[in-house]
Amino acid sequence: MDSPTARLPTPIRVGGGAVATSGPLIVPSYSSKALARTSVASTLDNTAEFIAGSVLISAYDIRYYRVDPQRFKVQLIIVDSGGYETLVDEEGKLRGGNADHASFPWSPDLHAETLAAIDVTVPVVAVSYDRTDLAIGDQIVAALSSRSPKFGSAFLLKPRNGERLTIESIAESAAMLRHFDIVGVTEKEAGLTFFERLTFIARLRALLNLNQVDKPIHVFGGLDPFMTPLYFLAGADIVDGLTWLRMALTDTGAHYLPAFAAMIDPMAPLEEIEWRIRRANFSRIVDMQTAIRRFLHSGDYGSLTSSRELSAAIKTVHGQLLRSLQV
Repeated sequence: MDSPTARLPTPIRVGGGAVATSGPLIVPSYSSKALARTSVASTLDNTAEFIAGSVLISAYDIRYYRVDPQRFKVQLIIVDSGGYETLVDEEGKLRGGNADHASFPWSPDLHAETLAAIDVTVPVVAVSYDRTDLAIGDQIVAALSSRSPKFGSAFLLKPRNGERLTIESIAESAAMLRHFDIVGVTEKEAGLTFFERLTFIARLRALLNLNQVDKPIHVFGGLDPFMTPLYFLAGADIVDGLTWLRMALTDTGAHYLPAFAAMIDPMAPLEEIEWRIRRANFSRIVDMQTAIRRFLHSGDYGSLTSSRELSAAIKTVHGQLLRSLQV
């Protein structure tokens, strides 16, 4: 298999037309499920004015949590399907997410109705509704028949209920993915280990290439100073995540937000410092995106981060991935 890095990022087009933006693209996400004691509306009030480039929001939150796409001054808005917000699980509670997310009805019709009401001048990509009762091929057919002509389209690969997502389960229908602008996969459904997830992304890129599907791959939920560069090196073009709201992003990795805030100013109210860190996190995202673009042209792992330890770790894991793909 060819090296996943032997390529420049796939252009991100909306509706098959002009290039909306170019990858690699690191996208800050918003969700009513992000923070336990803070509403998504409050989060937007404290951060939205700093967001530029691109953003990901949920159709569910547009409908029920007063998330207005018009407040963003960006080049691209990705509207997720709402599946994440309607999922209330023990893991989400443990990591601090608000547990009260499945209290409102959500369906394909409500999803379509919410999308139809969006009125913005910037390009919008709508992510397909989760239909995990269907096999991949049938999910694709359903997504094609229900996509909005107003917006670009992203198909989110989902495993059928009770099954794991595999490249083999996608292969038979892979050619049909050319009808979407973006092909997506959630980080957690790409594998049980981080290395399995990287391998899945590399194999997905190879599968799309084999079927002449020249579309960007979006990894949902992979935002992290260590993991994000590796997802791009494996073959992804877009990565998003809520980590920028939950953690402090630095050259050495992602750190527990309250502890990092206390280190910055132990005498100041923690909430005030935490908002300052989140705003700084967005600047960090921009820096990460620029660094990855530099690497894709230079091949210098040192350009990915100023941390020697982190760049060495990225180089090591990337080398392991390339060797495993040659077997």
